[in-house]
Amino acid sequence: MAQCSECHAETVVYDNHCPKCGADVRGSEVRPSSERAKVRLCHLVTLPGMVFAILPMSWLFALGPVSIVVPWVIRSHPATSPTLRKHLTEVLNFQLLWLAAVYFLMALSILVGISLYAFVWFGGIIMVLFMTYDAGNGGDGKYLVRIPVFK
Repeated sequence: MAQCSECHAETVVYDNHCPKCGADVRGSEVRPSSERAKVRLCHLVTLPGMVFAILPMSWLFALGPVSIVVPWVIRSHPATSPTLRKHLTEVLNFQLLWLAAVYFLMALSILVGISLYAFVWFGGIIMVLFMTYDAGNGGDGKYLVRIPVFK
């Protein structure tokens, strides 16, 4: 949630204008373009691991957890800014839930025969792309679905 700078009303981060007073709302802080690029990249770095996670008939299937390892390594670096660390934490929380759901539904589809993991896989990729756009435009980077394991 973001707060309007004019009337201090709570508003959804994705809104461009406050619903009460119409003031421009874009996140809680203004970031330089280099930090916005890093924030976008921290969301996009998970896409290769997400793409490989759907390939169960290939050795590339083992690269799915890369979508968790890479943000975790970047987050643990001491020179990471607080804003970037916050976004990386959100990425990690979402990726843990997403990867567990995809692997669970993949195993379930082998046992039961219902293939739902493709929908979760595609939805996760769309959500990452959406959050990349939002984070680059001043959003807080909080995914709609996540388990707050990392803080």
